[in-house]
Amino acid sequence: MKYAAYHLSDIGQHFEENKTSENYLAFAAWIVTGKMPNLAYLMDKEAEQKRMKELDEIYAKGEKPKLADYGRIGKKPTIVKTPKRTRKVHLTNIETGEEKEFEAIKDAAEYLAPIWNMKVNSIETSLRMKREYKGYKIQIEGKSRRKYKIEPIMAINIKTGGKHKFDCLVDCTRYITNLYDVIVCCGAIKEKAKTGKTYKDTWRFEYIAEMGDINAK
Repeated sequence: MKYAAYHLSDIGQHFEENKTSENYLAFAAWIVTGKMPNLAYLMDKEAEQKRMKELDEIYAKGEKPKLADYGRIGKKPTIVKTPKRTRKVHLTNIETGEEKEFEAIKDAAEYLAPIWNMKVNSIETSLRMKREYKGYKIQIEGKSRRKYKIEPIMAINIKTGGKHKFDCLVDCTRYITNLYDVIVCCGAIKEKAKTGKTYKDTWRFEYIAEMGDINAK
């Protein structure tokens, strides 16, 4: 190990037995004074060649030196992207009979955006909730991944006494959406079922434990 090109003060003489400490002091002086030491002077060519030879022998054996992975928190996990689930959409122009098929709901929404003059995300919601809208019949393959607990629910028309039972909240919401030709979200129906409030002063919603023998109209 060669010595740093710095003269130690009397206070630092006790470092002389450990020349590595002297090199550390040299670097500290560099930081404090801003004067860069001769780094080449601090290099020991003989020690360098010896260590390089050792490293070559280690790697030749297919091994790694102890400090090869020093400072690494860990190997980053390989991220496997799951293919996005899509549902095919079939559109039929009621007036012309023209049929079109799309690989995903978003694709159909982008096609209809300039025709319906609506935003894509609004059209996506309409396609999921409606079976016929703005001159088109809508058919979507497969089932949606429902975010709500699947519970039977009943819609009761308080004006006529009519009762409609549904297997889940989504089906009930779709029925109301198509009935009034306006998008109704599941959260709105869920909140009314919980609080007992009515929808348009006409519909009351109740969850039912079992599908009883109730006549649906």
